[in-house]
Amino acid sequence: MHEGLCRGGARQRHRLHADRPGLLNFAQTTWACWHDFNQGVVGSGLILFEEVAGVAYVTWNGVISYLQTAGPSTFQFQFDVATGNVTLVFGTFTTVSTDPVVVGFSPGGVSPSVAAVDISATPAIVLNTPESTGITLAAGSRPVTGTNWNLNVSSVPAAGLLGVDLFGIADPGILDLSLLGLGQAGCQLRSTLDAMNAYVTTGTTHAYGFAIPNNPALVNFHLFTQSAVLDLTNLGNTVTTNGIDGKVGDL
Repeated sequence: MHEGLCRGGARQRHRLHADRPGLLNFAQTTWACWHDFNQGVVGSGLILFEEVAGVAYVTWNGVISYLQTAGPSTFQFQFDVATGNVTLVFGTFTTVSTDPVVVGFSPGGVSPSVAAVDISATPAIVLNTPESTGITLAAGSRPVTGTNWNLNVSSVPAAGLLGVDLFGIADPGILDLSLLGLGQAGCQLRSTLDAMNAYVTTGTTHAYGFAIPNNPALVNFHLFTQSAVLDLTNLGNTVTTNGIDGKVGDL
């Protein structure tokens, strides 16, 4: 059981190198503290399992890293059988080994990438919705003169209450709004704020559009658009879609 959880354990002949893509694309659903351990080395503790009062515990009890003789690590996975909640608790962790450690959760099969977090700098991290493709914008039609340019937002977060559609005449190219305290890490601003439309989120999807005037002078004009879901209590939690550069045509 511990091998599926940590992909570590005792191994004498081969090793699995820990990396984010490997965890995200692992075939089985995995809660991972992925690092090479060897409970068979002299002086190492064992990997233990027990179930008490509806909670299954898997404990790396002072286990030494592969190819090392010191620097034991102690941590524990706690699986609540009734709720499905999983808690990973660290006691001590090796500083002797230079092998990477990847900690996280990934459902079986290919999973979308998320921003990495340094857990050593954070007392506790809670994953309520650990996997999401992220809010996404796609065009339902082309921006053509005399027609309505249709756009569709998907994966609108459930916690969002207010959304804003943006249209602009340029791409400001701000690649990380979190540096300005205005969005989550990796969220971008790819449209100037020349026209905005607010909406109340009512589900996981949102459709909006822009009426392109029937004016030949607009052909080849670039109209940029993007949508965002705001957290008015903390703008740092705001999420944005990708941006779209719409080149106006006449056919």
